This record gives sequence, structure tokens and C-alpha cells, in this order.
Amino acid sequence: MVGGGSTMARSGSSALGRVARAARASAESRNGVGGGDGGRSRSSGSKRPRQWAMAHAEAVVSGAFSQRQRLNEKTQKVKRIKDHATIEGTRFVSLIIDIGLGNIDGRAQYETLRSCPGRRGAGRGNIRTGEILRIGSWNIGTLTGRVLELVDSLRRRKVKVACPQETRWKGTKGAEYNGYKLWHSGSNGVKNGVGFLVSRELQDQVVEVRRYNDRIMMLRMVIGEEVIAVVSAYAPHVGLGENERREFWDGMDEVMRNIPRDEKVYIGGDFNGHIGKKEDGFPMAHGGFGFGSRNESGVTLLEFAVAHDLGIINSFFKKRDSHLITFSSGGRDTQIDYLKMRRTDRGRWWNCKVFPGETVVSQHKLLAMDIVIRKRQVDGKKKNPQIKWGALKGDKVEVFGNKVLEGRHISICEDTNQLWDEMAEKVTKAAKETLGMTTGNKNRQKESWWWNEEVQLKVREKQQRFREYVSCTETTERTRLKTRYKEAKREAKKTIAKARERKRKDLGVVKFIKGEDGRVLVKENEIKVRWQTYFHDLFNKSNYQEEDGGNTMNTGTARNNCYCRRITKEEVLTALKRMGRRKAVGPDDIPIEVWRCLGDEGLGWLTLLFNTIHKTGKMPNQWRSSILIPIYKNKGDAQCCENYRGIKLLSHTMKLWERVIETRLRR
Repeated sequence: MVGGGSTMARSGSSALGRVARAARASAESRNGVGGGDGGRSRSSGSKRPRQWAMAHAEAVVSGAFSQRQRLNEKTQKVKRIKDHATIEGTRFVSLIIDIGLGNIDGRAQYETLRSCPGRRGAGRGNIRTGEILRIGSWNIGTLTGRVLELVDSLRRRKVKVACPQETRWKGTKGAEYNGYKLWHSGSNGVKNGVGFLVSRELQDQVVEVRRYNDRIMMLRMVIGEEVIAVVSAYAPHVGLGENERREFWDGMDEVMRNIPRDEKVYIGGDFNGHIGKKEDGFPMAHGGFGFGSRNESGVTLLEFAVAHDLGIINSFFKKRDSHLITFSSGGRDTQIDYLKMRRTDRGRWWNCKVFPGETVVSQHKLLAMDIVIRKRQVDGKKKNPQIKWGALKGDKVEVFGNKVLEGRHISICEDTNQLWDEMAEKVTKAAKETLGMTTGNKNRQKESWWWNEEVQLKVREKQQRFREYVSCTETTERTRLKTRYKEAKREAKKTIAKARERKRKDLGVVKFIKGEDGRVLVKENEIKVRWQTYFHDLFNKSNYQEEDGGNTMNTGTARNNCYCRRITKEEVLTALKRMGRRKAVGPDDIPIEVWRCLGDEGLGWLTLLFNTIHKTGKMPNQWRSSILIPIYKNKGDAQCCENYRGIKLLSHTMKLWERVIETRLRR
């Protein structure tokens, strides 16, 4: 029994040597080293296929030796089993060895190396800890007249991200169509073109759209805390020249080198090549379940996949021919569209097939793959319930005032924090009971988000001029009013078009920002630290140089012992009348309308608080906090902090205190 295992290991070793030599010879023949037709056909082309072929040979050799190591481990395991087994058990182990290990030679060795996922690592048990993301690829011939039909097909097949090729649209723009956002990249001529279609629930997750040319485009998005790079590619067909094909594959090399290893990669496209039905010579990239016969373009595609450690996913799932064929024309069926991912992520591969029933395009078919996402595709929004201060009117004003002042007694302490905390707690408690709280869910405006104040003003002006024009009966005046109405209508259209232009931008909502090194930050803590560092450096930047060698003199704090009269109710009331209405609240969530509703009792308490602050020289600690809101400057990269200015939301009561002091200083 043991001797048989040793003999098997030695025979496996010699077989591995033959596999390694055959792989190197195959690589050299493909690069013209060994002569023949293959050498002449590659001599005038790019050097890139030689690098891919050598990478393929190294991968085969390393896989073969790793297989040899696994055989040795199995042999040792058989030895351990033999020590504790009976005669019948030993015969059973021998049967396992004869059937399970087999000969490590030729195709048998490739079948062992090929790691078809099947349902391994992405089984149905993982659905509980992850979700399915469906990504598709489709050569649609042209987008003209097919966009809405294409979107309907994607929604029906539950495709969240699609990579359309041969769009044949000029320019580089973005637009929305029935819940899907389209990004496309085209040339000046009506040819080629690639793009992306992303469903509404994932549009806000897009952090970058990069257009390389009319054949390659990349979209970067964040799902959970993972950064995903999706590439849409359209390779030149066989009839084009060698230079154009070499330029395409050089561009794909550049794209892959620029994607960090910690990012997930999904490549979908029409590569105009046949990889063949079997994996012959490419067990790392080919799964063994392809279609048709291999051609030179297919070999180039496989070499590219091996060089970048990619797997062609639609060759790793055993399907019927109708679910493998991606192109049909004139009774000829082929497979030229492919989806690829890194082999290190093969545990996420769930399924991949063609949908032959979609008839948006007569020749090409929709190819889609299901990927297991470890975290939710769209993170649950954090709820931030707020008090409904807008309901503080009518009869609720009196009810709210009574609840705040109920059982209140004037404190004689000189601790401003205690005075403020007691009153703030009563105000917020009474407001929650009287006015209620919001659910905290932010309702996303789908079509009317552009209806801002400027648009409303222009539309009201147009309507007013229209009413004046209609009500006028005098001929001369009616002509003048008609001209004014047309001008107002023209201005309203311009304003609405300008407001809705943001809908065509690549990034409508910016949820993630870039660090100082240009890397996209996806974790909430990293984003907060980045904003904090940026605004700290911005607000505390010194614009002067200290004199005398940087030595500073501690002069202490000058104390003013002069008499200063107390703050009166009249001063507080005057400052209160000058305060604005319906403004965003600060961290304390108490608007200025509260003190107007409390009347004379509220003025008395504010006067007491302000005099205590004036006497002790200390404000409540809560007033020192603020909410900093970054506002985009409408120029530059929207993910760079340098293109934002900050606005602070402060406590309204603190603003009232500052208004009282300002009035005294200006006298």
C-alpha cells in the first residue's frame, strides 16, 4: 500500500516535468522562438502577446507543482489512515486512490487544475450573508431608437449594471432613462462607442467615470465598503489592421495596471474572438465549458486573461448551447462576448449565461453574470428623526408654551451649563410631545428636485405677467404686456434648463471623497477624519510670521473692572425682533421661534441666562459645537475637499446673545 503510493508520486513527478516542458515549448512556439507559422505571424506584431504567453507558461508550471504538493499530502494522509484501518478499510482506501488520484498526465492534470466554481464558495448558504449583483454585457448595434427598449429589457432581467458596446453616439455625456442612468463615450464619427447603464438604486454609489477612448471605459463604484471597478470594452474585429488591435490591448493593459489589487474588477465586452470549447493549454483562464473552436483573437484574449490573473466566467459554467451563443448571423452561431473577473474572487461567482429571448438586437444576445456581494448593495440609510418645528403655529403655540413653563422655577445658580441644559431639555421634551418627530427617512425627489427658489421666482414672475397680459383689453398696452410675458417665459425656460443640467453630470450625488493621495475613501470614519483635517488646516492656517525669532510673550488676560450695567428685557426683545425666521438649526435643535412663542416668560429666562454669562464670562459648552456643511463651488473635481467651502450651523440662542452684545458695542 505504501509502496504503491510512493511509485505513484514518482510517476506524478515525471509527468509534471513533461507538463512544464510542454508548456514552455508551447509558449515559445506562440512567440516565434521555435519557428513555424506561429513565429512568422507574430514577428511583425506587438511584444505584448510574448509577455502574456510567458505568464501563461509560468502559471501552468506553478499550478503543476502545486498539484504535486497536494498529491504528496494525500499520500501521507493515506499512510495515516492505513495505520488505523482494518484489512477491509485498506482495500477501500486503495480503491479511493485508484479512482480519485488517477494519472497526472495531459488532460487529466488540466481537469484537476481547473477550479470551476460550480456552487463552491458561492453556494446558496451565502445568500444569507450577501446579495446577488447581476452585471451584463450587450453589443446593441446602436443606441439610437433603442434606449428605452434596452432599459426595459435590463429591468425585466434584473440587470443592475450593464456594459453596452457599439453605442455609435458622439460625445461623452450622461442622461437618465426610466430609472437607469447612462454614461457613454463615443468618437467624432458615428462608429464604435461604449458605455454603462446603472439602475437607480446604485447610481449614488458611483464615485468615478473614466473614459479612455471610444472602445474602453471604466466606472468605479462603492458597494458596502468595497470599491468595484467595472470595465466596458469593445475590441476591433478581425478585418481591422494589426495596429488598431495592438492599440486596444495596450489600452486594456494600462487599465488593469491602474486598478489597485484590493479593488474588485468586472470586465464585460465584445472581444471579437473565439476561445473555443475546451481549455486546451489555458486551464487558469478557461473553464472548459466554451463554445466553438478557438482562433487567434481568442488566443490573445486568453493570454491577456492569464497575464492579469483573470477568469472568463462564461466558460466556467456548464450550459446548453443556447445559453452560450452570444452572436447569431446567417445560420452561424459563435461566442464573442465575455465577462471576466479576477480568479482570486472566484468564490463570488454564482452564475453566468446568455438570455436568448431578448430581441432588442437581432444578432447579439444579452450576457449576464450573478455575483455574490458580501454586503448589502445599497446600505440602509441612517435615520435622523427631527422635531417638526414647522407645526409650531395656531393652537399648538399655546399648548407648547404651557408645557415648557409648567412647573418651572427660576434657578439662582451661576452655572451657565446647568441653566441652559435644564431649559433646553424642557423645550425639546415639550416639542416632541406637542409637535411630534419625523421618521428620519429622506424622501428622494425623483423628478422635481430641481424646483429650487430661483426657479420658483422665475415661474411666478412668468405667471404674473401672463395674468396681466390676459386681463388687459387695450390694444397698445396688450402688445407691450405680451412682449414682457414672452421675455419672462424665455427666462423661466433658461433657469429650468440650467437647474436640470445637473441631471446630465457624471456624479449627481457625491457620497465619497478622495484622500490626500487621490484614493477614494469609502469608510465613514476615514471620510470624517479627512473633512476634519481639511477644515482644521484651512481655518487654522497662519498668514503671518512671528517676529523676534518666534518668541512669544505671555501678556496674560486683562481684566476689566469697570462698571457695566445688566442686560435688560428690552435689549433682548429688540435683538429677538431682528433675528431671521425659518433658519437651519444648530446642534441644540432649538430654533429662534421658540423664544417668540414663550412670550414674556421666555424673555425673562433669556435675560437671566445672558446676565449670568456676562457676569461669569462663560458660555454653555453646547454653544461651542457647530455643524459644518461643505458646499461645492461648482468647479473642479467634486470629490476633492479643496473644491468646497464650509458653512457652520450654530445655536440660534447663541446668535441672539451675540446680537445683544453687538448692539451694545455699536452704541
